[in-house]
Amino acid sequence: MSDKIKQKYVSYMDGENPSEEFLSSLTERLKKEEKRVREKKKSALKIRVISIAAAGIAACAAVPIALSLTKTPAVHIEKPIDNLAGTVNSSAISSKPLENLADFSEITAKELANLLRNNLSELLESETNNFVNAANVDGEKCRELIGKLSSAEETNEATAGKESCYMAVFSDGKIVKFRVSENGVITINGSAKRFS
Repeated sequence: MSDKIKQKYVSYMDGENPSEEFLSSLTERLKKEEKRVREKKKSALKIRVISIAAAGIAACAAVPIALSLTKTPAVHIEKPIDNLAGTVNSSAISSKPLENLADFSEITAKELANLLRNNLSELLESETNNFVNAANVDGEKCRELIGKLSSAEETNEATAGKESCYMAVFSDGKIVKFRVSENGVITINGSAKRFS
């Protein structure tokens, strides 16, 4: 008998549908709930963004304060301390920059080639005019540069393209810097002339 009751109940329930009034009220409740959840997410996002911005501002303000706290205070010495190092012979100190150890304002490319051929101690190459940790030029490249300088004539042609910078240190301590551009124009530091 229980199977028969169960079967009647199932067939009855299959025919039952929710009323239009229930469906519209359910739809309305779901829309309200969705709107409430969306607003809650937006406010949480705003709070998160404001918190991040506030933390960033606090960090930016904290760095200068921390740096000022870590600086050692300046010591004011009213009385001079005895000269513990002794005297220094200041005439032995050369204050001339490396570029000005010799006057190369009138040097020609051929004269530079002769200097390189006869007096060269070291030749460095760099992509910039900075020769810290610059590479030494090998013998083949040095001979090629000397050949290029030996055959170069004064020109009005402008430099173009990438430049290779060179610093030649001679056995007498003199230093000259020069550049060779991609189009073959040679400029020597201190000289207004160009060679090609």
